[in-house]
Amino acid sequence: CSSNNQCTERSECNSPVTMTGDCDDPVITSFDPMNGPPQGGTTITINGTNLGAQFSDIISVTIGSHVCTSIEEQYRTGEGIVCNIDTINSNTEDSNSISITVSTSSGDKTATSNEQFMFLLPSIDSFFPTFGPRSGSTQVMITGNNLDIGNTEQTRVIMREIINRRKKRQNCPDTECSIMSINTTYITCYSGSAGSDDCLMIVAVEVNNNAFDSSSMFTYKPDPTFTDLDPEITIPAGGIKLTFTGSNFDVVQSPMITINDSRFNMTTESCLVENNDTTLLVCTTPRITPLSAINDAIDTAIQYKVVVDGATGPDSSIDTFELVLQRDPTFSMVIDRELQENDIIRIQGANIDSVEKSEIIVYIGDENCQVDSTSDTVVTCQPPSKEEGTFLVSVRVGNNLFFNETTDEWMVTFSGNTTGTVSSSQTDPSVAIIIGTISGVFILIITAIIVIFAILFYFYHMKSKKTNQPLSSSSGNEVVKMSQNIVYLNSSSQVIPQTNPAYLRKEDIHIYDEIPYSTTTHLHSPTPEYLQILEDPQNQEDTVTSTLSHPRSPTSEYEDMAPDQSGEDPQNQEDTAPTKPDDISSNTTHLQSPTPEYLQVLDQYEEDPQNQDESLIKPNYDEEDDYI
Repeated sequence: CSSNNQCTERSECNSPVTMTGDCDDPVITSFDPMNGPPQGGTTITINGTNLGAQFSDIISVTIGSHVCTSIEEQYRTGEGIVCNIDTINSNTEDSNSISITVSTSSGDKTATSNEQFMFLLPSIDSFFPTFGPRSGSTQVMITGNNLDIGNTEQTRVIMREIINRRKKRQNCPDTECSIMSINTTYITCYSGSAGSDDCLMIVAVEVNNNAFDSSSMFTYKPDPTFTDLDPEITIPAGGIKLTFTGSNFDVVQSPMITINDSRFNMTTESCLVENNDTTLLVCTTPRITPLSAINDAIDTAIQYKVVVDGATGPDSSIDTFELVLQRDPTFSMVIDRELQENDIIRIQGANIDSVEKSEIIVYIGDENCQVDSTSDTVVTCQPPSKEEGTFLVSVRVGNNLFFNETTDEWMVTFSGNTTGTVSSSQTDPSVAIIIGTISGVFILIITAIIVIFAILFYFYHMKSKKTNQPLSSSSGNEVVKMSQNIVYLNSSSQVIPQTNPAYLRKEDIHIYDEIPYSTTTHLHSPTPEYLQILEDPQNQEDTVTSTLSHPRSPTSEYEDMAPDQSGEDPQNQEDTAPTKPDDISSNTTHLQSPTPEYLQVLDQYEEDPQNQDESLIKPNYDEEDDYI
């Protein structure tokens, strides 16, 4: 036929016949695809000439040992054959030419391709990310080799649950990752949704119905949630930070915020999770255009959308997530341009309150001027240390607004070092304050310790002084030897010497000795007769009654032995009076010998040491504190 220069049946030629007779030998000019998996299943389109006058003329199509079955519905007379490689159980990579055998009137003829068809095995090396939200739409990047062999339009990425000894769960069915792009080493796809938050899936690349699995798993996690927004404002220039509070923000790989308000052009900026805090999502506000629509929208809420893969973002129509459009801040000049020590810089502007203070950055030259405070018309900042000279001031608001004019209104002159940042010869005031405070506290602590030690030393010294003070007689007191201590019987006027000390009222007498504690010793208050004896031990005034028997008063034997000297030489200076007898048990009554009354008391004590029958009179104390 002259129309296609193909050898066809005369009845099928609708154009003038150029010649009649046998057709020329068949020729393969091209085929596609040029590769596929060794397991078969690839559909190949073969182009050429004289490929049979009709479909029945095609005897066979083979690729080495692989058979490719022709598809009649897709046969193009003389010029095209479509066949499908039969499926075989093979994992062997190979390559062969394509051969087509055609039946003609002069016999069977075979055409062989110049190019070879390659049987290749796809493989997956890795994919990222390895998790995503349950709602899907996570962009997954798969890397490997031979990923684009076979019929790429038929290639699929499947996520399927691990098949083990347990039956596959109903809530984790297979899901397809929709392919967006594919080449030999990369496939990009978007994950489908899962039926559960904890589905663990194998990622597989399916080529011509042959699956090639990865060695890693993809995990579906709970969708992110949104609970709050701060700040709830934006500006036409965009570029300022919005912070969303919620949960599970880390499951989203590429969150974005989009202005989708019908009054403006659609613009988009990226969001990210900062510092691995899964509860905070920080987005940069998009620029709003066109400018002609902005004035009417000032102080109104604008519509936006936060894209978190397939999960649901915040609803911009409710108060919690409302985003109000404010005017752009502007800055006109530096108010104070001649700076001395401790001076701050003030910059005049308008609409400054449209943004947070953290969005405003002031530079002196190329150094940062720390912003101290802001109002709607003025920003103040503490300048860094500068040598004498003139420097340009500039202001940046967010990412998109810059004010860096080179006019005189933006130039500042330094006269020596300022104190915003410490110079090499000066100390930063804040550092000095901290050092001074620490030093003061240290001095106070040391002083307190010294005072405490001084007080303790004073009390210790006074106690030691009191303990070591020698015993001496005070005014109105009498020092009494322990041998003269006595016990008084309340029922008589007799005075009985006692080795244990008697407690007397402290205003009457002090007795100094170590007093052993005993529950059986009954001490009594002194009688009036004893007090008289203390005042006049020799009874010179004869005030003591004669009926009082006192162990220290002179006995008749003493008077008989020294009748002339008892009054003339009471001290026995001439040694005329008899000396103290050695045997205190003699019949001679001695001043220190026990009286019969005393011995009677001792007998009672031995018979009843606990004084159960109270035969020994109990002490008669007025107040315990009155005795020492």
